[in-house]
Amino acid sequence: MQDNCKNIQGQIEELVAGSLPAERAAELQAHIIACAACRAYLEALQADDKLLGKFAEAMQPTIARLENSVIEAIGDARSGESDARASVSTTILKSRAAKFAAAAVVIVALALMMHRGNSRLDVTAPAFAEMVEAMGKVAWVHTVETKHIRDKGRDEEWVFYDYSYKAKLVFGKSDKGDFSCQDYISCTETFYDREADTIVSGYRPEYHDPWWHPTPQSLVEQWKKDFEKGRTVVTHQIGEQDGAVADIYSSTDYGTTKQGSRYMASEFILIVDRNKHLPLATSFKFWMPGGTLDTDTDTKYSYPEKGPSDIYELGCAKTAKVLDNSPTPELLQAVAGYRAGRESSPLRYIAILVTGSYNESAESYLINSVEVHYCDDYLQRCDLCFFEPLTQQQFIEKAGNSFDSIMKWWTSQAKVDLRISHEKVYLYGQEYCCWLHRAGGSKDWVTLYRGYSPGKGRIGPRTLGRYVVYRNILSEFGWTDWLLKTTGSWKVSLAENDYSTSNNLLCIVVSDKSSFTGDGGASGGSLFYLNPQRNYICQKYELYPRSNRCYFREVLEYGQTDMGQWYPRKILTRENRRDVTPPERQEMITVYLDADPEFPQGIFDPDKLPK
Repeated sequence: MQDNCKNIQGQIEELVAGSLPAERAAELQAHIIACAACRAYLEALQADDKLLGKFAEAMQPTIARLENSVIEAIGDARSGESDARASVSTTILKSRAAKFAAAAVVIVALALMMHRGNSRLDVTAPAFAEMVEAMGKVAWVHTVETKHIRDKGRDEEWVFYDYSYKAKLVFGKSDKGDFSCQDYISCTETFYDREADTIVSGYRPEYHDPWWHPTPQSLVEQWKKDFEKGRTVVTHQIGEQDGAVADIYSSTDYGTTKQGSRYMASEFILIVDRNKHLPLATSFKFWMPGGTLDTDTDTKYSYPEKGPSDIYELGCAKTAKVLDNSPTPELLQAVAGYRAGRESSPLRYIAILVTGSYNESAESYLINSVEVHYCDDYLQRCDLCFFEPLTQQQFIEKAGNSFDSIMKWWTSQAKVDLRISHEKVYLYGQEYCCWLHRAGGSKDWVTLYRGYSPGKGRIGPRTLGRYVVYRNILSEFGWTDWLLKTTGSWKVSLAENDYSTSNNLLCIVVSDKSSFTGDGGASGGSLFYLNPQRNYICQKYELYPRSNRCYFREVLEYGQTDMGQWYPRKILTRENRRDVTPPERQEMITVYLDADPEFPQGIFDPDKLPK
């Protein structure tokens, strides 16, 4: 029976390819129905054939381009012959053998192109496309992350996504006794404070940091980037995970020490259900140049039909005290107006910021820098010029007191009219970020940072290493991210005081959790004053006013575009310690705005930055 099965399995490829006579095909099919081993072999072969077909289809646009490179590399690029031969890309889908041949062509071409210094191919693209599609159909994702080295422990999350693939419910627990639930539908968060043995419910806005709660698409995209690094070696094999047939993708990245020796820098393993195309597990390891394993983290994924309904289902003790700081309707209305104002703020403009050190007791303050911000939604650029301080009168004499006059001075006279301390150029794009610097009398620009931004979208910061790029400068002044970023696990409420009453403002108080769970207060939270008459611009905020070091910002004057959009015109900032008088630093910032600009040609082009 075994020899007979071997003979039959040798003919199953012809059956799949459709090249067997009808009578013999019927005999094989009858045997396959009765034989579990041959039936499993046929199913595996059909799965391989489907994968090869998708691979071939995905590579078809690339194969035609590679053919000439392969033939040239093996010395067979005779003139005129390329027009006469049949292109692989025209026959690639005709048969299983042709698909294998096409795959071999791509692999040979890949090896030759890598040898010749060309870019690598992404052979996993079809698999990642299938994962995005499959994950877009699931509602709940359950993850179990285990860290084996630093911060050892196990963390679990249950995340519910809606039709827009945003996280709407996030339940979390750890083996250390932490329990939490972020409910973005009702804008609430519930967490268990172990030290105070208290369950606290508070305000949690729908503020999505792409690094904290990634969407299924961004998660798969991040994995894909691990397979696209320049020095990465990618392998693929078929195996088993939790009883399911799985594709196992391995991405190994190599580094080079200062001495020139090559070492394994990282390994990322992705295990995907072969039939459902859903990720089952990931493993990430990172080694230091000396060979020390620095990071070792495993994550398992499952997709339940239903998730937890509260943190008690996760194991949180029902005997814990409960402190309800849920948002009132008035608070939700105020924050909704604030977020609407953020969305309606100008996104296309050129803004000139004139900044100087401020002294309330002086008749005039000293101006020491000018910034020009170019903003076209996510495309942003900032040119800075720092110079020897000028009085307000001296600055007006040189540059005027309007957008047009300052821009004219900036573009034509500033760099020859002043003894410049140093200049900087920042350029931010959808993917690209560059910071340049030219100090004192230096003629050359030095790159401070040049890289690619992992985050997209207009709302919130995009993280670049330790640097943060804000949505745009007007939003940072008028609709500060601090209001949304500091509200998780904190108490948020509306209040009234002398400043809010006299200026007809809404005062939002954000309290540090230590001030209401009873485990010892420190900073005491922050105050944010919203102006309902000015698109809910944050007219003033005080960060940690009761701490030793505090920060204040206040809008003293407003401007309005031709479209009726309000924006901060004059802003006063202070930073000081409570035991220091006067404040350590005070600045006055005046904004000159063109909300309907014509951008200079190539202003956002990285290749046209100063040399």
